[in-house]
Amino acid sequence: MLQKQTIFPALFSGLLLGVTTIGHGPVYHLHWALFFGFVPLWSIWLREASWKKILFSGWLCQFTFTLVAFHWLAYTVNEFSHLGLPLSVFILLFYCALANLQFPLAGLLWHWIFRKPNLGPLPQIAALALLTAACERIGTMIFHWNFGYAWLYMGWPGAQIADVVGFKWLCTFSICLNGVLLVAWIERKNAKWILPVILAATAFTIVNFAGMIRVRQLSPPDAKARVLLIQPNVGNREKEKLDTHQDFREASLQNYFSFTDKALASPNGNPVDFAVWPENAFPDVIADAQLTYRLSAKLKEYIKSRKLNLLTGSYGMNVDGKITNSLFALSKDGTWSSPPYHKMLLLPFGEYIPGAERFPVLKKWLPDVRDYGHGEAPVILALENIRLGPQICYEGLFDFVSRDLANRGAQIIVNVTNDSWYGNWMEPWQHLYITMAKAIETRRPLIRDTNTGLSAVILADGTIPEISPIDKEWFHAYDVPFLRSPPTTPFMKWGFWFDWIFLGAGLSALWIWSRFQGKIFGCGSRNPIRDICSRFGQPSQKFLQ
Repeated sequence: MLQKQTIFPALFSGLLLGVTTIGHGPVYHLHWALFFGFVPLWSIWLREASWKKILFSGWLCQFTFTLVAFHWLAYTVNEFSHLGLPLSVFILLFYCALANLQFPLAGLLWHWIFRKPNLGPLPQIAALALLTAACERIGTMIFHWNFGYAWLYMGWPGAQIADVVGFKWLCTFSICLNGVLLVAWIERKNAKWILPVILAATAFTIVNFAGMIRVRQLSPPDAKARVLLIQPNVGNREKEKLDTHQDFREASLQNYFSFTDKALASPNGNPVDFAVWPENAFPDVIADAQLTYRLSAKLKEYIKSRKLNLLTGSYGMNVDGKITNSLFALSKDGTWSSPPYHKMLLLPFGEYIPGAERFPVLKKWLPDVRDYGHGEAPVILALENIRLGPQICYEGLFDFVSRDLANRGAQIIVNVTNDSWYGNWMEPWQHLYITMAKAIETRRPLIRDTNTGLSAVILADGTIPEISPIDKEWFHAYDVPFLRSPPTTPFMKWGFWFDWIFLGAGLSALWIWSRFQGKIFGCGSRNPIRDICSRFGQPSQKFLQ
């Protein structure tokens, strides 16, 4: 039977790790817990001999973490599907039960592979940290969060090395510091606890110093784009009406026209190189390059009369004839400046039903879920001789999407999003910083325009000039400096492998050591690592018995 000495530390770890995720309110600004949040959970595992208790405590920790960090899912389910709050909460709890199984998986793998009496405490702790970080790479979450993004949110200079090693490595580094501070916790009853604390502080300082050096090495921009972001604050109920009411579509389009005119007439609103409307802003299908079909003709007339280049989310059509979630670049004459981008990575249960092609009955069971087609390949959009890398909403979570756009020649990355289904306290902030992190990894400015917030621009050096309010009408014109011929960052070439190489090398070395240390050193039954650990501090030996 589990005791409170097992349950409470697992819950506490989940709580600490949960509040390190980005959210609204002071409790979600405790990001220093990144570096010791796993310590209570790992303390249980080090003294626990039962794999079943390790499995359950790891699961309890991940459940608590998911509930604290992503409880907005209940609001989203209720807002999107109208299932009612009780059923939405049940779905949230079901998600929490399965979302981060990498936590208990890491504990089981460590117990089965590295929990050996001859290995010694320090290698076991190192293996625990590296295995946890490795399992983070294969997490089961739909929402791809990692602990490295908090570095950008907190403004720590170490985030600037992400163009070399990526934010995933910063996540691994943060988890490894948990292992160092676990040693300090074990040694807390004698003066030797100070050594691992100094080591952790030194490593943190070195990474931040490397970030400060890295940002000074960037080439200065040689071009500038003036970009007007439009955030119309169209809510969920209005979005639903657009699907069924033609008259409401026309009224919505007129509101966009009026609000854009207001922005253009503001002191800093004109002239601009192009304006951006958010995801699905234009409430109709844009079927032809000349914009002659239905509402698109009115859009063409508006653009021509204002001599406005416009980048807008809308609905398109793929090669299979299915409606797509798309992004269009429209020139001042009211025609396509380049072929549109059709979203490739669709949101499960939001834009398509997984398995519905094989089991069509799922579409009848879930009639409110859209059935979009997907694009075939990334494209580069061009406006005013500026090469734009388009991505839509969910695609901003994946570093390979931005990396591919940058490798295809994008000078600026543009993300259009509708976050109105997620509430206003956590998900918009998490989504914003996950997306903006890709600007540092590729060293391209990134423009993010949303329907209800948060809209923002992040420059290639990580500067964030202004973030929009949430659930309010808003517009702002940004001067976005960029490079006409931006370089390929180390992360774009090979840095996305760095984290796996780091983890693979560390775990392989520990495994080889655990299997062959006696043969390698000719020590027989003598264990040099255990001797070192004994000199380091007797309390840790008692703790691990």
